[in-house]
Amino acid sequence: MKTSSPEQNNAFDEIGTAARAARNPVQDAVDSARTDILGRIDSLTSTVMEAGKNAKDAGVRGVDATHRYVQSSPWQALGIAAVLGFLAGAVVRRR
Repeated sequence: MKTSSPEQNNAFDEIGTAARAARNPVQDAVDSARTDILGRIDSLTSTVMEAGKNAKDAGVRGVDATHRYVQSSPWQALGIAAVLGFLAGAVVRRR
């Protein structure tokens, strides 16, 4: 079995030190990119959640307005529904 010489051990130590020195800036860049990406994901998640809440609120307001209109003018609502049904039937029949 052959043993390493002090020169070889010194060379291995220098290689290890150089590898660790090269790793640190790369790891710092990876950590920085990860932090940036996670921040953007959090921001996007908040934006999407807010948009979903706004869409839900708008839908609820639309349903409420429709309900109030039908309650106050049932015959007009019935006429509008009949016309829309006729138009939808005409469009479907043409296809």
